[in-house]
Amino acid sequence: MSAEKLRKENFNLEKHSDALKAVVFSRAVQNGVTGCKNLFLIACKKLRQPNLSYIDDKFFDEKIISAIYNFFYFGVRHCRA
Repeated sequence: MSAEKLRKENFNLEKHSDALKAVVFSRAVQNGVTGCKNLFLIACKKLRQPNLSYIDDKFFDEKIISAIYNFFYFGVRHCRA
């Protein structure tokens, strides 16, 4: 399901590493299918790209994963105050 939502945003999960696929699975479980897609869109903005098609390559996997988890680390950390 998450792969389908991402595909509609021009992001083909089949091109990506097992690590990124595991992130998609984990985020879909934790945040739901739509939440997972939204996190990828947030990561895309953090990487200063106009849409997911610009980062639809295995080359960007580490940066995408970092952007997603940095969002949680810094976002959640600041919300606790």
